[in-house]
Amino acid sequence: MDRERAKELLPIIQAYAEGEEIEYRWISDDDGPDGAWITPDREFESGGEYRIKPEPFECWVFVDEYDKVKVVYHPDFISPTNSLFGMEYNQFVRGCHLGVFPSLYEPWGYTPLECLASAVPAVTSNLSGFGDYILKNVTNLDKKAIFVVDNKNKDFYGAAQQLADQLYSFARLNRRQRIEWRNKAESSSVHFDWNNLISYYDRAYHNAWVIKH
Repeated sequence: MDRERAKELLPIIQAYAEGEEIEYRWISDDDGPDGAWITPDREFESGGEYRIKPEPFECWVFVDEYDKVKVVYHPDFISPTNSLFGMEYNQFVRGCHLGVFPSLYEPWGYTPLECLASAVPAVTSNLSGFGDYILKNVTNLDKKAIFVVDNKNKDFYGAAQQLADQLYSFARLNRRQRIEWRNKAESSSVHFDWNNLISYYDRAYHNAWVIKH
């Protein structure tokens, strides 16, 4: 999608964001959505008519050369044989500045922990097992390079704003501060060493055995 087309669509996007149902007719059938649109609920009718049914969790994403934010959807494991990245997963993680995983549900969620182990600060959610464990067992989170999004008590927009504030705060760090945060992240990972976590697995196994017998 070119930049001029994106400008033409701004009023439509604004109406969409405000929850209106929109009908939009493309110039021709061949001039329809070309993959730069992302929304799970859309209907196409004859003549190129495009009806949008807004939902609060949908978003519009344009991947244009002028956009400051780019989105790359990669539904595959990262490995040396991968044609896009061509590297080991831990190398990819260590090359990132920040891991962002504001999950709405995860029994545990190893990805933010993998970030910490690779000296990469991470964002998690209090609806994941990992985030819940952190809130209950780790103090001074602001000094541990761990951000926790309050998805449990905030609505979608409140949680999104909290996440945006966390990302903005991190983006304003200078190089020296980012290095300090990487050191904090690596130091935080010792909290989740097997020497500390194994006792919880032993307890869970014991409780399951008692219930069964």
